[in-house]
Amino acid sequence: TTRDAAPISDGHDNSRLAKNVKLSSEFKYTKKMHYTYDFGDDWSFSITLQKIFPYSDAFAYPFCVDSIGGMLLEDCGGAYCYNLIAAWCRNKSKENKQALLEIVDEEVIEQYEEFNPDAVDQNEINRIIGKK
Repeated sequence: TTRDAAPISDGHDNSRLAKNVKLSSEFKYTKKMHYTYDFGDDWSFSITLQKIFPYSDAFAYPFCVDSIGGMLLEDCGGAYCYNLIAAWCRNKSKENKQALLEIVDEEVIEQYEEFNPDAVDQNEINRIIGKK
């Protein structure tokens, strides 16, 4: 079973505002949740419980132990546009640039010149989620 933690509801599921969802409570009922962020770009994520670690005073909670992929780009046009940008950043071939130019202009491409779609800063993630 999965629960949707997105801030919209069709009236037939358990959807609610993500800021009101405690993962520790949700994972009592399910091992996988879906989360939708930024309804303009419609970013969809799956959060899967893989392991529960015993509590330790050595850690500041909450914290992220692992992630896959780099950060998303705000207001870039959603997953389709992001994937085109990421492909071009990984391989600045003429073909990748041409595919990107079909949906954005040259100025947009220039702003992503140094973007690394695979970079993950675990310290930055933990700084953000650790804010109270």
